[in-house]
Amino acid sequence: MNTAGGSAWKAPVLGLVYAMAEVELEAGGALEHNFTAGAGASLGTLTKVTSRWKAHIGVKDVYYFLGEKQHEATAFLAQRVRLGANSSVMLELKYTAAAESALDGRRGQGEAVLNGNLFF
Repeated sequence: MNTAGGSAWKAPVLGLVYAMAEVELEAGGALEHNFTAGAGASLGTLTKVTSRWKAHIGVKDVYYFLGEKQHEATAFLAQRVRLGANSSVMLELKYTAAAESALDGRRGQGEAVLNGNLFF
């Protein structure tokens, strides 16, 4: 579960820029104490590159201080290209680094997702 609040504004070249404070809660048997809760922030921008192409780039940093303690930082780039009135392709690239504390070595995981969308 995630809840956030923040602000957004238009910037001349960057498009819509935002900053948010976030609170997160996760639960499940895979976690050390069956739950974790923390707080952090995210920053990003949504940019209309062309009339058919939009990009979303951002970073998120969360420190989980209750339950399973860890520090997690994520950077991502998502792009959507509209192919026609009812179709688009989206590519998302994401890298997340996590550590039990800011002083520990980080373990990272990259992810790439390609989606095709048909609207009807």
